[in-house]
Amino acid sequence: MRVHTRLPVLVLTLLLLHITVSVSSQVCTKAGAWDEALKLLGSLESRGISPSEELYGTTLEACVSAQKHDEALEVNYYMYIYIREATRAHTRRTLP
Repeated sequence: MRVHTRLPVLVLTLLLLHITVSVSSQVCTKAGAWDEALKLLGSLESRGISPSEELYGTTLEACVSAQKHDEALEVNYYMYIYIREATRAHTRRTLP
């Protein structure tokens, strides 16, 4: 029964993490700190947390703005993999 009382706290924590990461990534993009945006993305992935499409997008934007095209291509590749896997998982859940 205790698990149910902690569930809202977990959901709130994950929501706050998402908001914090999104804002941080946007700040990195506007400040031209493409390398920090990449570190932020990598730190989530290394902890097993799936970054959002928004985070991939702002990181990609930071790399392109700084003319770091190789890094932008790498982020784009991982974003493609993330979206493909998310689509497959959704399809498996919804199809009989």
